[in-house]
Amino acid sequence: MRFLLSLLLVNFVAASYDSWACGSGKISTFFAYLVSLPAKDREHINLCCFHHDAQYDGIDAGQLDITKRQSDWEFKQCLSDSKYFYSREIIKNVYVWSVQLNTWFNENIYCKFAWC
Repeated sequence: MRFLLSLLLVNFVAASYDSWACGSGKISTFFAYLVSLPAKDREHINLCCFHHDAQYDGIDAGQLDITKRQSDWEFKQCLSDSKYFYSREIIKNVYVWSVQLNTWFNENIYCKFAWC
């Protein structure tokens, strides 16, 4: 019986993880997913990430007339709209810091050695 429950739980987590939009690669997605597990409004968090990613795609394609910095601000505001403390304070700060770190890395390290 425990084996079946464990198998069911692993299947549920894997299915939920597959639809997770937060993170820019396998490792960051895994950690973003892990940090979000205690959150009561994971759908809201995932929607914020989905919109943020869509904005970045639109900016990169020249279809949106906003900057990535503006998109990051909207992402922060979206996470701030949560009615739950954990999401509003912990998730927001961890995710926004991660986005800022990724942006800094891309602008200051990656683009110095690759075509950007």
